[in-house]
Amino acid sequence: MNRNLAARAAFAMWLGIIGAGMAHAQVVRSTAFTTAVPFEFAVGNRTLPAGTYTFEMVLGTPTEADQIGILVVRNLDGKHYVAQVTDVAQLVEASEKATAIFHRRGGRVVLSEVREKGKSVGLQLRSIATETQSAGDSEDHEIITLLAAAAPPRPIVQRSNSYLAR
Repeated sequence: MNRNLAARAAFAMWLGIIGAGMAHAQVVRSTAFTTAVPFEFAVGNRTLPAGTYTFEMVLGTPTEADQIGILVVRNLDGKHYVAQVTDVAQLVEASEKATAIFHRRGGRVVLSEVREKGKSVGLQLRSIATETQSAGDSEDHEIITLLAAAAPPRPIVQRSNSYLAR
């Protein structure tokens, strides 16, 4: 009898510890925006074709205390997908709109930064050593800023004739 009571008490205490841990856990909500990218571009070591892409901050909106983030870039049909570890960058001023910032050097376009609307920190992609070396002191350098689409485009879902079974 005492053994059964002790087992129940231990189980109740275990549930209490698990419940307390879950109560302190933070829910991380990713933030994302969609924009049309009219040119081929690189994210890390992958090159993506022109198209409409979603830029998602997987760990949620970065804060000044954060050092890294994770950015996922995917096109609407899901054929092209890249996940990249990023640095967190302090911005001079908050962005008025969500933006994706690209650098064009010598005909190659590289995603360099992603900013969320109204935030003073953003995600900055780590430059590739070869990209930095090849760019060198090139005068052919352009910064391209793309703003988030007003309303995210939705993929078209076609359904065949269907009916409810009765």
